[in-house]
Amino acid sequence: MYKKILATHSEQLDVLDTTWWKLRSIERLGRGEDKWELLRHFSDAHVMIITSKGSGWISADGEYNELASNSTYIYAAGQLMDGSFQFQDSGKEQGIFLLTFNVLQDTNLSSKSSLPLIGTINPSSPVTIWSLCESLELIWKENSPLERLRGSILFHELLYRLIRDRLSVKELELEGALEYVRSYIEMHYQDDLTIETLSSLIGISQRHFVRLFKRKFGCGAIEYLTKFRIREAQRLMQSGAQHRIRDIARHVGYHDDSYFRRKFKQVTGIPPATFISNQNLQIVAYHRELIGQLLALGFTPCAAPEAHPWTNYYRRKFITENLLPLSENKADVIQALKSIKVDYIFGLDQDVSDLEKNELHAIAPVCLVPVRNQDWGQRLHYLAKFLKVEHTYDRWLAAYDLKVNLLKELIQHTIGKDTMLVVKINGLNCSLAGTYSPATVLFDDLEIPRAYPVPLDSDDIPISLEQLGQMEFDRMFVLLEREQSSNNEWINIQHSEQWLSLPAVKQGKVDVLSAEPFGEYTAFTHELLIIELSNIWRDRA
Repeated sequence: MYKKILATHSEQLDVLDTTWWKLRSIERLGRGEDKWELLRHFSDAHVMIITSKGSGWISADGEYNELASNSTYIYAAGQLMDGSFQFQDSGKEQGIFLLTFNVLQDTNLSSKSSLPLIGTINPSSPVTIWSLCESLELIWKENSPLERLRGSILFHELLYRLIRDRLSVKELELEGALEYVRSYIEMHYQDDLTIETLSSLIGISQRHFVRLFKRKFGCGAIEYLTKFRIREAQRLMQSGAQHRIRDIARHVGYHDDSYFRRKFKQVTGIPPATFISNQNLQIVAYHRELIGQLLALGFTPCAAPEAHPWTNYYRRKFITENLLPLSENKADVIQALKSIKVDYIFGLDQDVSDLEKNELHAIAPVCLVPVRNQDWGQRLHYLAKFLKVEHTYDRWLAAYDLKVNLLKELIQHTIGKDTMLVVKINGLNCSLAGTYSPATVLFDDLEIPRAYPVPLDSDDIPISLEQLGQMEFDRMFVLLEREQSSNNEWINIQHSEQWLSLPAVKQGKVDVLSAEPFGEYTAFTHELLIIELSNIWRDRA
């Protein structure tokens, strides 16, 4: 067993020769606090979390991990993350170090092995790692480029120690063994893998292996194998090569064509032939809202606004390697679209001027989705009808309604008839969510009683803490923008007397989520919100 793991680690070491690392930021959080919270968001860089004494949890793309004392956790860029950490000795100079960094690999030279740093690392000397971070934090605050160079050297020293500890056979534990199994699955996905084969790799019983693998990765080993195979099949379908479906099925390990088609549809929601057809269409999402609508229908845009906060997430999840990012300058966008093949351009009717419309029509057929007096479901159906995929719309909506109904059953004994308020915090502005917002998921879909009337077709309504104190409501749902000004305002709000006097705050009936991605008014993000609310409220039920 150990020889196999050591051999895999040796292969991973080869990756280091073709990998470059650059530190983007380092900050110490939670110093002097009882608890540290990581709001749910999509990471735009690799994330390293170094803990002090305490315990907590972190979730990345739905995979749940416990956070232990004096450990290091590293996650890849583009993951949907949130978490919490409770410090053991409150009020002391401790906290958590949060580092973000970029990783660049020469894919022409590197092997198929994954980076040896992703995952959980238990340092052989937590004191040394903590001391390195303290020194690095001080250096990184300097404005001198020379000092930042020194900081880069110190960061590489930190990486060296962590990788050395990670690959040390003496320090190898069951967590590392499970990571090895996952790497083995990804390297041998074309083979006939079974639970018996995988559990024997690390020398534990099949029953124990099944439980541990699901606890660590959020799904069973065979389910992980299936998803990886389908993802590899999608890569082939998106490569532009005209492979037959049966040949793709054989390549990813399926020898029964019908079984492959069934599994493909189970994972992606659409048959492989439809996926191929959809990928051949070069579709432009001219407005950011249309990204989430097109994804729900099984279409991945070839071009989309670069400022979209979760572009990195869907690019990784939907394997769009040739995505064209569109700037905010409309003239630049027109020129960029002229340089690529485009089949359709989708925009919002109130967002496109007549001049733009004429310029876009000269490039490709344009579909402008009506916005006013149209909810997200009607906009989605409009797109589906234009693209002639109403069957996909019907299937998606049925699956969405099923998730909604399951969640309604889950919360009927916890939320019951409690009234709810949905508040947005954006910079220094606080407002009640208007008609076209995620509030519709709570009030219309989940049928939670609304604490305040909203005029039809209304925008967000500005509100002060004093006005909140005059309203009657049982629960509050807060959508927090990710900008630093919003976080600062949120901290000020939570420490104000007006906030602390609210009944919902006193009773612990306030839920907070990042407005990225849950603040968007699209089918895809609303489905994400239903899944997230299920995770939040399941334990309470």
